[in-house]
Amino acid sequence: VGVFGNDAMESGIPADVWRFYIYYNRPEKNDTTFMWNDFKEKVNGELLGNFSNLVNRTLSFIHRFYDGKVPAGTPDAAFTEAVKNYTTRIDKALDAVDLRNAFRLIFELSSLGNKRFQDSEPWRTRTEAPEQAAILLQDLVYLVRDLAVLLHPFLPTTAEKTLSFLGIAKPSWSMLGTRSGIELIRKPELLFEKLEDKRIDELRARFSGTQAERLEEEKKVRNPLRIFREKILLLVGKITAIERHPKADKLYVETIDLGGGDVRTIVSGLVPYYTEDELLNKQVIVAANLAPVKLRGVESRGMLLAAEDETTVEVLFVPDASPGDRVSLAGEEASEPSADTIDIDTFFSVPLTVDDHTVVCGETALVIGDTQVRTAKVKTGKVR
Repeated sequence: VGVFGNDAMESGIPADVWRFYIYYNRPEKNDTTFMWNDFKEKVNGELLGNFSNLVNRTLSFIHRFYDGKVPAGTPDAAFTEAVKNYTTRIDKALDAVDLRNAFRLIFELSSLGNKRFQDSEPWRTRTEAPEQAAILLQDLVYLVRDLAVLLHPFLPTTAEKTLSFLGIAKPSWSMLGTRSGIELIRKPELLFEKLEDKRIDELRARFSGTQAERLEEEKKVRNPLRIFREKILLLVGKITAIERHPKADKLYVETIDLGGGDVRTIVSGLVPYYTEDELLNKQVIVAANLAPVKLRGVESRGMLLAAEDETTVEVLFVPDASPGDRVSLAGEEASEPSADTIDIDTFFSVPLTVDDHTVVCGETALVIGDTQVRTAKVKTGKVR
């Protein structure tokens, strides 16, 4: 029960989703209680199931069946008047600083648009009564625009993204009720992801207790340097043989010598990025204590590490190291991990990244002896 401001920031849920819930439940005269289930139901039901659904179904339909061109049609008089009445009520509520009522009226207006779409059956009238379909879709396009303008003070990022689908750079209150300026629809994207039960359960558990209690727990459980020291075993290995996976186009099967007679078979998805010759006989870094896993029928006993940014995947080559050399934290002596094997989730709980071509854990450089592990191409990115 309850979240703090920094919890919302750390949840990974977009700010506009939190804004939605706060405005939708905004207490006008008394306190309110935050409940995760209510948060999920309101977000999924109204923000996604109502507004986002109207935007997606209307614009996707036009993009798919009209090549993104808004069909011409005479506005439906009754619908136009209903939209105008809602807009007037919303404007009055805003003038009275009745923000929750204004916000909920906007979503009532969105519901009106969804009902019109469903009742008018454009999937049928597109071929049977094309003039009716054209009127409907033009009405709904301008309703989507008006809803985005009305929502902009509340959900600015969502409103601007919605308007971008319509080719509108900046919202203006003067647009409300007008019928010009929108001719071509850009391909829409989903505005939000559905909040699944599993994610809500995880957030509820993660953000339970007081901030002080959580901070203490995080010090014990989430310290990446501690996890690296106690759980992660990175060793240098030499790729002595490599072939394409017989059942997967993007996978290599590599034989890697980790020194001391420890020779592993490791499967990696590097076919799109490297040829066999570019990898053969190279020294690389291997996550050596991952639990074995079968990848398309071939058992892989470890993972070859690579850095990546938005455009590049770069294997962590260490040409001056030898098979069996241990990768450790700068300024520390390597200690044997307490766990013989770990699962992939434990490995990825440690944030290995690239900062100015240096591979780091948190803010501490990874080293082999006294030499930092560095990249040649990726300046800033993740290590996987």
